[in-house]
Amino acid sequence: MTQRNHTPKGTPLNIRFAKYVDSSAGQDACWLWMGYTSKARSPQGSLTINGKQVMAKQIAWELAFGPVPANHQVTTTCGESLCMNPDHLVLRKAVAGRDYAEPRPCATCGKMFRPLSYEVERVNPQYCSKTCRGLASRNLLSHLWNRVDKSGGNDACWPFTGSLNRDGYGHFVLHYKYPR
Repeated sequence: MTQRNHTPKGTPLNIRFAKYVDSSAGQDACWLWMGYTSKARSPQGSLTINGKQVMAKQIAWELAFGPVPANHQVTTTCGESLCMNPDHLVLRKAVAGRDYAEPRPCATCGKMFRPLSYEVERVNPQYCSKTCRGLASRNLLSHLWNRVDKSGGNDACWPFTGSLNRDGYGHFVLHYKYPR
């Protein structure tokens, strides 16, 4: 049985929150949520506060700017659903019901699909499903190998030339950036 890593009672919210945010990429980059995430099409981070799940973006907004106004939601300008960088967070009016945009063809399979209109404004989706988006991102390994120095030959160590995390290990994050 694995033991969960809980913070002691009475730990301030900003310290609990910062424990799950990877801001090592710098001030202008996305600060990714490393805590619990939903398994939705666009994963969302959350943190339990007083026995209730609270969206991580809402906590990030409240820590940086204060309370979220009624009938508003926190979204990101970068299109990364797990980004917690306050510079990337914006408020938008909550949409009642589902507001769909015009049908468009999927970039992978060609099937027509109708994205939500707020998704079109934020990330301009081009894939009808997670499966199609995954197929389009199969070049993940080429992105990884581009950050490895293989000049020493087959018998030498191949150092990672990309960014490193706090512990000194190679850090590789794939961001879904849709062209506009």
